Amino acid sequence: MKNFSLPSNSLALFCALILVACGDKKTKEEPKPLDVKTETLVARSWRVSADVTVTTQNGTTTTVDNYAVYPACAKDDFIQFKDDKTMIVDEGPTKCAASDPQRQTGVWSWNSDQTIMTMTDPTFSGRGTYSGPIDLNAAAFKLTLVDAIAGGTKTQTITYTGF
Repeated sequence: MKNFSLPSNSLALFCALILVACGDKKTKEEPKPLDVKTETLVARSWRVSADVTVTTQNGTTTTVDNYAVYPACAKDDFIQFKDDKTMIVDEGPTKCAASDPQRQTGVWSWNSDQTIMTMTDPTFSGRGTYSGPIDLNAAAFKLTLVDAIAGGTKTQTITYTGF
């Protein structure tokens, strides 16, 4: 019977290679799955399909259909929400002014129980950031903005339809 012996340097090298190969491997973190509401929101593009303001002031209620006075070039604009909490506001096929940028970036977020959405939309005149309750399903969502005014409230409900 023959005894085989490895030189000590070879044995040390062999052990080092085994330790490196079997060492603590860092695994790539799997991305967290999106929650259902965020998944629904980022799954499609959204276009305003209705915009109504109801003002109640000193006992009188007035309803205004804001969407009816949107110019045609604004009715084709749309928003794409991203899972990194950014959003792209696109002018759509028809720009209202040739100098308007085709796309602008904003941000969005949920409150802790995902009942209120906050958006910073660079194209929304008069109110850069707006926040309100959201009613969301796969086909559409409604965002309700409520402002206190002298003698009452002003409630704007914007409906977005997915496509």
